[in-house]
Amino acid sequence: MNMVHFSLWSAMLGSLAGAARLFRAGDPLFLHAPFYRAGQSTGPSNETFDASLKARNPL
Repeated sequence: MNMVHFSLWSAMLGSLAGAARLFRAGDPLFLHAPFYRAGQSTGPSNETFDASLKARNPL
């Protein structure tokens, strides 16, 4: 799913709920976003990308 990084949190949750209804147990779901693990960025480019997205829409 290449939309979670620019969607509202509520829209992303709705997308995941829809995927749960459509996918079979064990089917993979790939997400693309500037992720953080344990509060730490996974890379400098992700920090920049995340800041850019939040500047456009803090929600």
